[in-house]
Amino acid sequence: MDHHNTPGTISLEDLKVAWFLDPDSWRAVPIEESNRAHLTTEMIRGLLYQTRDWLGDWTRSGSNVFVHHELYRSSLPDCISDAFTALSSFLSRTPETSEMVLRIAEQKAERLLVSEGNRNKAGDILNSLSRVQALLVYCTIRLLDGDLRQRHKAEQHLQTLQDWTKEMMGDALEATHNGDMIIKNHLTNVSPQYFTLPVLLGQFSPEQLLWHSWVLSESIRRTWCVSMGLQSGYELLKTESGPCYGTLPITTRKGLWEARSAFAWTKMCAESNIGFMCRNDHDKVMVDMEPGDIDDFALCMMELDLGPDRMARWRSERSG
Repeated sequence: MDHHNTPGTISLEDLKVAWFLDPDSWRAVPIEESNRAHLTTEMIRGLLYQTRDWLGDWTRSGSNVFVHHELYRSSLPDCISDAFTALSSFLSRTPETSEMVLRIAEQKAERLLVSEGNRNKAGDILNSLSRVQALLVYCTIRLLDGDLRQRHKAEQHLQTLQDWTKEMMGDALEATHNGDMIIKNHLTNVSPQYFTLPVLLGQFSPEQLLWHSWVLSESIRRTWCVSMGLQSGYELLKTESGPCYGTLPITTRKGLWEARSAFAWTKMCAESNIGFMCRNDHDKVMVDMEPGDIDDFALCMMELDLGPDRMARWRSERSG
């Protein structure tokens, strides 16, 4: 592609400099311990059950804090369809149907592992994301249900969840480097002949291309946070010791995740501090932003690190 453009034209390189497409932002960094609150059993358990509550939000409204409402609008992978069906059945189960529902979830989880073990879709970023979200569903509901068999089976899948989550991040980094996060974004293209920027720009505005790539990239970041949080939190509860997988930047400004159009998203980005920060930046967030300006998912991460007392004090000081 010729990047020596005439005034007014948009190149792929122009789009790739977007704030959320910095390649370094895909590399997790260690969480600084100096300002972190002591993690209590209650806080860890609360995070795990919050994850299950977020999954419930998905079945009720079609989205949650890590599954964007646009994410599967244009393309619904089979693994997500299966996981959503199993999740809905689980959340509406009765004592009489509980065993059957869990057996169905077990079967679907096993089939997912078999099908993905045979896949040949290296670098397909939507596939990487959707299989992590699907396995995350199966692990969450079975680890927290209380059924000993299902918990044991789900524990055996945690290593695969970790491996897939890491592969997802590698695919995201590659898609950022080569431009596929923009050009081959499933929200934008409908067939391979659209895999060139001039053709895409005939169908979509630059704002739409950037919004679609942000939806995909932010969904990946948040899914990584939830997946790694489930794995480390469960291990901490079980053994009182667990790994810390680090932190990635996410978009903390309230309203950007909920924006219903590229125009609304672009306008909000231009008019406010988007707060693209990681868990090492909580002090900066508390200085630069008001509690009411912060996304619910980011607030959850803050409370996990800072503790409920410090969060309550900050809210009180800002409200006064």
